[in-house]
Amino acid sequence: MKKMALYYSLLIILIFNNSCRKDEVNICSKEYSSVEFENINLPQIPFTNAEYIIQDDSTYQEIFKSFNLDSAVVLPNIDFTQKTLLGQYLKPYPERKKNYKYIKKVCFHEIEKKYLYKISLVETNERAIFPISNWALIPKTPSNNLIEFKVKY
Repeated sequence: MKKMALYYSLLIILIFNNSCRKDEVNICSKEYSSVEFENINLPQIPFTNAEYIIQDDSTYQEIFKSFNLDSAVVLPNIDFTQKTLLGQYLKPYPERKKNYKYIKKVCFHEIEKKYLYKISLVETNERAIFPISNWALIPKTPSNNLIEFKVKY
């Protein structure tokens, strides 16, 4: 009888532990719909804790120019009439003994006209390189829509 109770207790712990983590990382909550996005690799810039919402080419060029990148660096072309660029650099946590990677998800709340860019840190067997630039191209957002960044370590 004790073995059966222990078995069920462990099973319940495993189910709740894994289901919560999965929901937080990969799924938008009920009020939000998932937004397709495209990962984009941009030149490494010095670490800043800034959140970037880039709606036009002049801002895009200005931001990267301000970091005095090598003159040979060419930024990828982005059609800002069709896309909005979201980005955030995240600092490593050297006290962590395991490797981690970032999982990204973009969600949209139709009633509130709000985008949520979720970035979650998850354990991995892969070697992680820091700082991580989390750039995402999403469909063009109207200027009256809110964009919120949510990072979960």
